[in-house]
Amino acid sequence: MVKDLLFKIEEVDDALRSHTVPYYNSRIVLNVRDNVARVQVPYDINDILLMGALTNSDVLLSGKTGSAKSHLSRMAMNGLFGENGFTNLTVTPGLNESDFIDVDVEGVKNGEKSLKEAIETTPLLTRPGAIVNEINRTPEILQNIFIGYLERNFSLKGVEFPVGVALMEGRNGAQDPHYQFRVVSINEGQEYSGTSGIDRAVRDRVALEVPMDYFRPRKEDGREMVRKRNEAGLTVDKINGGRLEQILDAVKILESGDVPVAISAEEFLTYLQGLDNCIQSATYSKRGINFNPGKTCAGCKHSKIPESNKGNICGSVYAPSGRSLINLKKLARAVAAVRAYKIIDAVARGDIEGLGSDSDKRRFVGDYLEKFQVTLDDVTAIAPLILANKMDLDQRWVDQEFQGSKYEAMKHLLYVAEQKFKNFVGSSVYGQLIKTDGLITDGIRSSLDTYVRESDPWVYNLADLSSGAYGKTDHAKAKLRDVIK
Repeated sequence: MVKDLLFKIEEVDDALRSHTVPYYNSRIVLNVRDNVARVQVPYDINDILLMGALTNSDVLLSGKTGSAKSHLSRMAMNGLFGENGFTNLTVTPGLNESDFIDVDVEGVKNGEKSLKEAIETTPLLTRPGAIVNEINRTPEILQNIFIGYLERNFSLKGVEFPVGVALMEGRNGAQDPHYQFRVVSINEGQEYSGTSGIDRAVRDRVALEVPMDYFRPRKEDGREMVRKRNEAGLTVDKINGGRLEQILDAVKILESGDVPVAISAEEFLTYLQGLDNCIQSATYSKRGINFNPGKTCAGCKHSKIPESNKGNICGSVYAPSGRSLINLKKLARAVAAVRAYKIIDAVARGDIEGLGSDSDKRRFVGDYLEKFQVTLDDVTAIAPLILANKMDLDQRWVDQEFQGSKYEAMKHLLYVAEQKFKNFVGSSVYGQLIKTDGLITDGIRSSLDTYVRESDPWVYNLADLSSGAYGKTDHAKAKLRDVIK
């Protein structure tokens, strides 16, 4: 399965890159350590779009106007789906419901039309790709429609409609799995302020966000653009792309669970849920109380931790949502798959040292694929693009320590969390948990309580370590059924 996935990625990547050549931005967005080849694997913005397309995960391009968001989107969509495989909508304050969507709801209600027939003239609901520009300009009356559209659970006047193309042959109902890759753009800055409510809703629902102002083109890119471009319009040179079949195949493989995930990666995702913990809180959590870092954290040893030099990090961060953690695991699979594709491509081109003969290359690739899995590095590398604008961070802390950049704050948080997580995994109490296969005995409960209070409040919520927190509820219900006839 993994081999098939890599072949699909190669075809899609070739189509995407052949169409985005006129986009001059070679800035590296993230690097991932490959522990087998022992090299750093770079990912550019094309790779981010590729991973979004391969996982059915929408991408938000945010930044000031002039950062080529629309240009890049059109080139990428042409490469992925071809000129007739996507639609393009630019939101204006005067947009009305009929401009956005034209669905024959009454025809469905009275049985004159099927769902497919009712939406066949509505490209936003039928095509595998969609570009939505300046979505923060959405009029308030249309915000709920847009939010439902982003959820891929679109309904109008009580009738639910599918969004995109069916992932499973013969299953095109509104509740069946569908595919549609969306690239959404937001112009940011005071001069672009629109409806901030849709801004928040979009960020919560779109899996990946690329802050374009953060990843500006390098000087070399500017030189290439000046030399090679003759006009400033948003023309797209190549329009004969389209790899929908390969994309859908890749999506199915990545969703099938055939890409193995290392235990350390899954455990780290679980660990991140502990960012809500607080040993000073009445609930042992920052949630459910009027949490105030200045007051609640006063006198707490964890308000200054050795892994960070950026103020009170413990009191300034909250745990990611369940939706964000699911997206993080899903996209980490894509990071790992693209990493493997890049490594094996480098082997084929002779760019990996020590692999001179064809037999050496084949032996390396065979061993590599046998060991292939999603690693902790894959998770932490992609996490800032997923979490930076979704997690609750104390804005005063972000402003004071990171000049207002949530992306920089998130990178620092992930570095600190990874160090603390590795310290916990290397501790004696974690070793005890391994021996009991995660069972919390009285002895382990006491050791965990001490570790949380003295070393790391993110490891466990103290309320969960109380004597009654791990009762056998299923066993209790079984006894109840025995006595109630």
